[in-house]
Amino acid sequence: MLNLSNLAISNKSEIKMKERIKQLIDFRTGGNRSRFAELMGWTPQYLNLMLKGSGGIGLKPIVTILERMPDVNARWLIMGEGAMLMSCIEETKLKLMRMLCFERYMSVMTEDELRRYSEGDVNFDLSSMIKWEEKLGSRS
Repeated sequence: MLNLSNLAISNKSEIKMKERIKQLIDFRTGGNRSRFAELMGWTPQYLNLMLKGSGGIGLKPIVTILERMPDVNARWLIMGEGAMLMSCIEETKLKLMRMLCFERYMSVMTEDELRRYSEGDVNFDLSSMIKWEEKLGSRS
């Protein structure tokens, strides 16, 4: 299995990526780093270390941001190309595709997962999908 914690983006665009993450924090939480860390499932200390540390930003936090905020443009976050957010049309297409994908898992979702899905939340993590696939497989 690939260990994402050991992969880091550590080139000269590193500082610029940290700046883009700061822009995203400003946009999403009005600059409240603690709130942003909470949204990502991180401690505030982890976020501060990532933004102020001399090491590279690992792939894992980037993946977390993109999973938790699917409207963030990955090319913008990683390379600084394009707009911060995907267009509304692209975002809507992505959400519809995800909803259609998750529909097959409804029979094995928990009550809480079904509630989230019915409210339009399609930001489930990979471990949930693996769990659902296993449950579907055991039914066969």
